This record gives sequence, C-alpha cells and structure tokens, in this order.
Amino acid sequence: MKKIGILVPYLKNNGIGRVAANMSNMFVKNGYSVKLILNSKVVDFNFSGEIIDLKLNFNKETNCFIKLKETILWIKKIKKIKKQENFDVVISLGARSDLVNILTKEKEKVFTTLHTNIEENYNKLYRMLYYLNIKYSDKVIVVSKYFEKYLKNKYQKFQQKVVCIKNSIDIELINSISLEKLDESLGENYILSVGRLTESKGQKHIVKAFYKLKDEFKDHCLVILGDGNMRSELEKIVENLDLKEQVIFLGFKKNPYKYMRKARLCVSASYFEGFPMFFLEAMATGCPILSTDCISGPREILTEKDISDKLDYSQDFEYGFLVENFLESKNNIEEMLYQKIKDILLDVEKNKKYRDISKKRAEEFSEENIYKQWEKVLK
Repeated sequence: MKKIGILVPYLKNNGIGRVAANMSNMFVKNGYSVKLILNSKVVDFNFSGEIIDLKLNFNKETNCFIKLKETILWIKKIKKIKKQENFDVVISLGARSDLVNILTKEKEKVFTTLHTNIEENYNKLYRMLYYLNIKYSDKVIVVSKYFEKYLKNKYQKFQQKVVCIKNSIDIELINSISLEKLDESLGENYILSVGRLTESKGQKHIVKAFYKLKDEFKDHCLVILGDGNMRSELEKIVENLDLKEQVIFLGFKKNPYKYMRKARLCVSASYFEGFPMFFLEAMATGCPILSTDCISGPREILTEKDISDKLDYSQDFEYGFLVENFLESKNNIEEMLYQKIKDILLDVEKNKKYRDISKKRAEEFSEENIYKQWEKVLK
C-alpha cells in the first residue's frame, strides 16, 4: 500500500483546506494510506486518513524575520516526520507549504500544487522563489489549463513536470447532506453568493446588481455565505441601499450544499480565481452558475471554449452563464450582472434546463473521473 502525505496548514474554511480534505477521501477510497500533516488540528471538512498535528500556531505576521523563524521551525518538523513516515509521495497545497515540501525532500516524490493566480496572489518573495519550486518538484499539479499554459510558457525547461488535474468533488456526499433541512424562513426564491468576503471576490458588485433587481423581484433575497475582512463594508453597503431585509449574511457554513440545492442561481463576481470548488459543488446540487469570465477557472467549468477564444457574452454557454472579466471590461459591472440575473430568473424553462445541465457537468469532476488522472502520476 502506497503512503501519501498531504501537507497543508489547516482543513478550515478556505479553498485549499477543502481540496486537501477531498483528496484524502479520494485516495483512501482507492487503497492508499493517507496522513494529513497540519500546522494545527483545525478541521471544518470531512476527511479520511490520519492527522499529524504539528502544533504550529503561526500568526498572520508580516514581519519577515518572524516568518523566516516560523518557516525554519516548520522545515525541521517536516524533515523529521518524513524520515519517520517513509512516504512514497508528499503532496503540498499552498505557496509556503510547497516551499517547505521541496526543502525537506527525502526519498519520496514531491508533488507541489498551484491553485491560484501567482501574479495576483503570491507576494514578491514567493514569485521569485517559484523557480526553485518547479525545479525541485517531481510534479507540479495545476488545477486549470490557464495555469498549465502559464507555467509551461514561463518555465519551458520544466514543461514535462507540469500536469493539469482539476479538483474533484464527492457527488454522493454532496447530494446526501444537501437534503438537510433548510431554515424555512429563506423560502426558495433566493440568489446565492459563496466565498470569502474579500475585495477580489467582488461581492459588493453582486449586492449592487441585486439592488437593481429588488423592485422587480420583491419576493427574492440574496444569501451570502462566507466570512472575511470585507464583511463590515458589505453590511454598510447593504444598509445604505436599504436592503437589510433582502440581503442575508450567514457566514461560513460547513454544509453550504443545502443552500445551493434550493437556490435559483449561484452568482460569482470574482476578479480572479483558481478553479472554484463551489461552482462544482453547486452544480452537483443542480444550481446554475453565473460568473465573471475571470482568470482562471470559470470558463473551463462553464464552457468548452478555449481559454484563448474571444467570447460573445450575450449568449448562454454550454454549462452556465458568463459575463465579461471586470478587470478588462469598460462596461458597467453591476449592469451586466443585473441584466443576466434578470434574464435567468424570468426564464423558468431556461432555469430548469440549466439545473439539469449543471448536474451532468458536475459528474465530469467526480472522484472516480479525477482519480484516473491522479493514478497516472502516482504510479
């Protein structure tokens, strides 16, 4: 039995934590021994295997000397664990985890991963160090074709190391817990937004687009799942627009699927993404997706169009709905969202059609299908 280590800071309310948990479930189901190596035993997601708790409660320090000291301590602990555990493969998630993984390489294969836009989300130091990451990794697993193209163009010498394997979802689990009872006061006439409440997620544009809808859809509300540093600002926007009765902040939810299943539409207004898990999860419950055509991920989920193609955003796409990338568009952001949301809500047949389409599309990202790709690189 092959032993896999998954190196990730936490299994908490963020994208890579959810991806790591899903990975552990997929690998254990397929006969691997899995150990999740966490800085702290903070767990929000269902996982399989064992946890190795490093008991490293790092603060979000900006001081580079403190960060260096923390990283050295992390490296020492990981090096010791790798010698003890004799892993066949260690897969890391996150920029800092990737760095620690390559710097502690023993006899095991080291797989680093890329889940986000390097240019937007990596600081200057990690961007500079990324050459080491790709040089000393056995494989670099990227979650989108955009990232694959980016790395292969920038690091042509190491092209053979870069492999695109998209995130997987446990459809059976999602469908099962999506049936949990929902607060009856929500009803079924609501639009859903899911994600960290940050500037780059663009929730303020969704709120402002919803404001344009409020008179035409008085019985609808906007439900926002997630927490983050923009929450107080978003609440002020809601208050200023007199939307307190129609915009509901529910914070982070361990089970977002029951909200997805009943929603009429899930809307994303991100400026950039990696490969958004909640798209796949919402689609698995039958919830249609409307998103900005940002870098990267949404286009690869919602259409078969190539990442280099010029799109006609007035049309509906094969698996969902897209509006222009806000960072490149000269058009009014809220107006684009408003018009598209209105069209989807008014057209009952279209909404029903895309609920069925979404479910079928989500099946392509099932654990069974995605594992076939992992199996090739784990041999």
